Amino acid sequence: MPYQVMEGERGDKDLSHGEYHSANVDVAPARRYSRDIIVPRNATDDEIAATLHRALADFQVEHPDADALTVSVSFEGSTGVRYASIYWAADGGLAFGQESGSIDWNDNRPPELEEGERFGLSLQERREVFRQLVAAEDRAMDEAMAECPNDFDRLAELQRTLMSDYKRQVREDYGITEDQQDQIELEGAEQHWPMD
Repeated sequence: MPYQVMEGERGDKDLSHGEYHSANVDVAPARRYSRDIIVPRNATDDEIAATLHRALADFQVEHPDADALTVSVSFEGSTGVRYASIYWAADGGLAFGQESGSIDWNDNRPPELEEGERFGLSLQERREVFRQLVAAEDRAMDEAMAECPNDFDRLAELQRTLMSDYKRQVREDYGITEDQQDQIELEGAEQHWPMD
């Protein structure tokens, strides 16, 4: 997916000499750089993650001496609010208070996109997937308890197996991946969607 580097104040920044404080960082790296990029409004989370990794690799080529880099993404035509950021530290430790290589997702998806499709599913469909995934967990627990109520090890193993099978069926019914399932479960938990 194409991306473009923001221009002006929101583009590339040299943070090497600026003020940066974080409770997670004892000593800030000496050479720190940030870049903000823009992606198309219809980009999926998977496309955004791949684009962030590619943009970070491009940024590393431009700053081979960097101690820490971050690349943040906003949607084309939005007010420039960051939706996700990726971090990198030369020593593999913390960069800007975040684990190197990690992507930090936030709730700044434009409202019209939040209401719209993700993974080819409408908001209502994602809510239904979430409800079915919760039901799959409950069903697995109930069936495992009925099968072996006095054998905790067997109960736990059976519950995991049943839950995996039932969740796989939900994924197949909706044509989603396991990663997309995880993201829908997170979205539902964060948004406090009904579970039944």
